[in-house]
Amino acid sequence: IWFLSAPSPPTEPQRQQDALALLENGSPADLRLARQLALELQAAGYRDPEFPGAAEYVLGIVAFQEGLSLEEAKQAERLKEAMQWLQAADRLALQARYRSRWAYALGSCLHALGAPAKARPYLEGALQRGTTETDEVTLKLIEIYLELKSPELLTQAPAFPDNLFKATETPSPSPPDQNLVWLRKAEV
Repeated sequence: IWFLSAPSPPTEPQRQQDALALLENGSPADLRLARQLALELQAAGYRDPEFPGAAEYVLGIVAFQEGLSLEEAKQAERLKEAMQWLQAADRLALQARYRSRWAYALGSCLHALGAPAKARPYLEGALQRGTTETDEVTLKLIEIYLELKSPELLTQAPAFPDNLFKATETPSPSPPDQNLVWLRKAEV
């Protein structure tokens, strides 16, 4: 009778959905659990036909989020790991609804690791796809345009700060530093 009343373990599709949902909260405990679920999916050899790169995507986003909170010496190592997982997720296939966050995370990793030219298309893609980190991506793109010193890119840069100034007028959970915004505007 016990085996009839015991709850069945979650299926691989349910584990995948749980791991993806845990990424939304982003708390350290949720990230650890999301990583655990993704590793279980890999160990089971599970590949969702509609999102084959799901486990790698989860592992990449977890490594990226964790990397942001580390001191500089350890951050580079964790961001390199995130980049590898995110690239693997793309090779296996991403669902369109996760592509914006994927592009933001991969572009941010590349930018932090000193590869602005490689980061640029990913960050531009994240912005075009409607990332929730618009202010941060905008500031990174302005930095990249200034670093690359391409006349063609610099002509695009002035369009971004106007949007950024509008964003700083209304309070948000993580408003950009107003002084940095003014500095970037002056540089452009």
